[in-house]
Amino acid sequence: MIALVLIAIAAKTFISPETTAGAQGPFAGVQFSGPGAYTFFDTRTGDLWRYYEAHSPPEWYCLGKVTGLGQPLVRRGK
Repeated sequence: MIALVLIAIAAKTFISPETTAGAQGPFAGVQFSGPGAYTFFDTRTGDLWRYYEAHSPPEWYCLGKVTGLGQPLVRRGK
C-alpha cells in the first residue's frame, strides 16, 4: 500500500505538468529584496534594479550590471 502511494506521488509530476512549468514565466530568474527600497536582480542579464515608490511618480533606477562575484558593478544611467 505504501509503495502504491509513493508511486502515485511521484507520478503526479507527469500527470499534471502545468504545475511544474510555472517557473518559466516572464519573471523567472528575477530575485527580489525589500521592504523599503525594493531591489531586483535579474540572474539572466546580471542587471541590478531599484524601485523607489516614495518618489512621485514612482521610478525605476538601474544600479548597474553584475559581471562577477567580488567585481564592481558596471554602472549605467537611468
